Amino acid sequence: MSRLSPLNVFRSFTKAFGYVLLVACAFLWVSPFLWMLSMAFKTHREAARIPPTWIPEEFITDNFVQVFKTASFPLDRAFLNSCVVSAIVTLGVVLVASLAAFAYARLEFKGRDLLFGIILASLMVPGPVFLIPQYLLIWRLNLLDTYSSLILPELAGGFGVFLLRQFFMGIPRDLLDAGRIDGCSWFRIFFSIALPLSKPALVTLGMFTFLGAWNSFTWPLVVLESPRMMTLPVALSYFQGEFYSSYPLLMAGVSIATVPVLIIFTIGQKWIVEGITLSGLKG
Repeated sequence: MSRLSPLNVFRSFTKAFGYVLLVACAFLWVSPFLWMLSMAFKTHREAARIPPTWIPEEFITDNFVQVFKTASFPLDRAFLNSCVVSAIVTLGVVLVASLAAFAYARLEFKGRDLLFGIILASLMVPGPVFLIPQYLLIWRLNLLDTYSSLILPELAGGFGVFLLRQFFMGIPRDLLDAGRIDGCSWFRIFFSIALPLSKPALVTLGMFTFLGAWNSFTWPLVVLESPRMMTLPVALSYFQGEFYSSYPLLMAGVSIATVPVLIIFTIGQKWIVEGITLSGLKG
């Protein structure tokens, strides 16, 4: 049997240490999720116990039923509102951003670089800065407490334009010129050539947009007034009050809210890295 060299021992130790470090980091990342599930199955008495327990003494599934029976905050209606708003925002952002990105990437018009620079500059401005101007605009249009107040402001984001423009610039110019030679209009080239080739970037943008709309809290809290229009994050916030917080019900509601997110990530996780990687290439 050959004797192990110090270099091989060091490499084996480094590899083992790397695996241990990755496992530790994975546990730290997943521990809040595990704690959320643990709280969702506890009774109110056990949830307030100090020191806390990771594993419930008895698993209570009634929290997932009671969270939908809270009369003041119809969680089922909030869940439906979040689904409708997130779906429409995702489709709208993908369509608007792809059209604008294709124009900035492949069309020649006066002021193109200046306008795209303004879009990039808008990405550097913190979101709360736009809160008051957007609210005043929605108020002037008499759209408060409507689906439109949640959808329209989200369609003007610049991140999708930047992401898709980088991808469209990676499409060979000769392929688009071939479509022009065949007599296709730019809209025909966009829908028949550019969009089918940009599926990874479109899916990536759609996932990011859906997650952003699904988790949005501040803007719906500002523009919504009636309980029937609440989205899920706003409705869940009412389970935590100034003098009393129903943590088991809150964690049960949050667990339900994570189901669509997990489904989206499970279905489209393979497109995320591919879409981001390809969007950084230029032709």
